[in-house]
Amino acid sequence: MTLEQVLMAAHQLSPIDQLRLVRQLVGDMEAAMSAEDRQPRVSSLGALAHLGQAPSEEEIDEVRREMTAGFGERDL
Repeated sequence: MTLEQVLMAAHQLSPIDQLRLVRQLVGDMEAAMSAEDRQPRVSSLGALAHLGQAPSEEEIDEVRREMTAGFGERDL
């Protein structure tokens, strides 16, 4: 059934039945949304877990020393 068919059928209902239909649909949507909220979400740390362990402070310091070893020196 298409949305247009559902709307045409809903327009044939009495105003009170249309209101009941809307209330029922809203209740169903709220229940579905709260069920989605209960699903565990992946934290940002968990999303990056596949990359492995982070570099240590010593490793970062070593790379910094290597990168800046010749900084500011010019060949004249």
